[in-house]
Amino acid sequence: MHTRLASFASLLGPRASSDEGRALNRSALWAPAITLALAVLATAPEARAAGPLGPEGSPITTSSYTIDFFTGPVVSSARVTALGGAFSGIAEGVDADPINVAAPAIRVPWSYSWFDYDVTLGVSLPGIFSYSDFENAGDGGYRYDPFYVPSAGLNLLFGRTALGVYADNRRYSLSLEADGDQEKESFAASFYNVHVLLARAFWRGQLAAGLGMRIISFDLENQATRAKRLSLSGVGAETGVLLAPTGCRWRLGVTARLPVSAVPSAGDLQPDEKGDLIGPGGFYLPKSVQLPWEVEAGFAIDLGERPLNPEWANPTEYDRALRAEISRARSIRSAKALPRGEERKLRLEEEERLDSHLDDLYDRRKLAFRQMSRRRFLLTGSVLLSGAVGDAVGTLSMLQQTVARSGVSVSVTPRLGLEAEPLPHWLQLRMGGYLEPSRLVEASSRLHFTTGFDVKVLPWSVFGLYSEGTWWSVGAVLDVAKRYTNLSFRLGVWH
Repeated sequence: MHTRLASFASLLGPRASSDEGRALNRSALWAPAITLALAVLATAPEARAAGPLGPEGSPITTSSYTIDFFTGPVVSSARVTALGGAFSGIAEGVDADPINVAAPAIRVPWSYSWFDYDVTLGVSLPGIFSYSDFENAGDGGYRYDPFYVPSAGLNLLFGRTALGVYADNRRYSLSLEADGDQEKESFAASFYNVHVLLARAFWRGQLAAGLGMRIISFDLENQATRAKRLSLSGVGAETGVLLAPTGCRWRLGVTARLPVSAVPSAGDLQPDEKGDLIGPGGFYLPKSVQLPWEVEAGFAIDLGERPLNPEWANPTEYDRALRAEISRARSIRSAKALPRGEERKLRLEEEERLDSHLDDLYDRRKLAFRQMSRRRFLLTGSVLLSGAVGDAVGTLSMLQQTVARSGVSVSVTPRLGLEAEPLPHWLQLRMGGYLEPSRLVEASSRLHFTTGFDVKVLPWSVFGLYSEGTWWSVGAVLDVAKRYTNLSFRLGVWH
């Protein structure tokens, strides 16, 4: 095996108005239909490769196999990870973008204006305290060290419509301490996962739906030379919905993602007469890499006193009557042909009246949020289904050139989380857990326990980018399982 690894190193070289009701009938209903359609497509039987991939434990002697690029551990923002990944039914804020495609359109109580934005920055450190078996392969010989995941996201909200972008970059090295005089094998890997989303809320915000795509890019290179020889990229569609009835203490969310398949690039290598890509020393590269399809359904139930689904009034709807009144007044004055100076004065007064009207809405919203109960006890849960991948092995199996089949059947990941605020206005605590399925035939599932906190630390408007009185918080999250530890940090606005 070490001979093949050395050869691979050389290969790599390196409530609604009538208008709004009609809009709901015409537009909102497409979202559940598209979600269902994608889910049906995703669960359809997949074509299996006809290549002669050998039995379990045998050497890989063909390129007719696929890498199952399934991610078992929750690798996301601090809040999502602390709740065990059970966030599909909450879907609020930019942190939820990679969890539920409808998330960008969800207006939170502290969103006061027609245009708003939400930003997140974070970093996760899987395996910071101990050896990290990220693939849940047991004792596979390789170590994921170092391993870090920076992430960033931005939502732009325009009334009921929103755009969202969220990206994370999983960077790690895979190393194997060889026996005897063999040199240490070490490979650097980088995986980009980008979500680009368009979402809209209907029915006065009680139903949100979104469409998007996830863009992936994976590079593997020899860590000594840094020369890139194995790389791939791909795009897949995704959609989601969230039902959040005003005044109710529950939410329901569903998301579906089509599989993402990509054909690796292997530098100057050309297929042989059998169609195999074979590197020096007889190393067989895969014909494709695939992220499996996913369907996730989740819920959130508020057991405390803080409203889960308060109504958000669109400012353009709030001032519609006043604008109509001003428009009529201007039409009447136009017929009278008032002097230009008098007309200009009246128009300035009308604009000031409009501004004052919207300022009143802003102040009342801000006051309502400040007076909102902080007694939160939020229970969340979800179930994630991940599709099968035909004739597939894991990443470590490819590196070792030994068959360890992965993704032979649909995987089920149950998740559960709990969020509370034991010290109102100062401390938020979260805990959760999830059962990570094993995609490998000869490995078993493992249970993860998660916990985290946010502490309010200081007020800062960030040079006017945020309103006066904005407070910031810091937090940390821990995800612990057998042969796996992930530590995440968070800096964000306190809500």
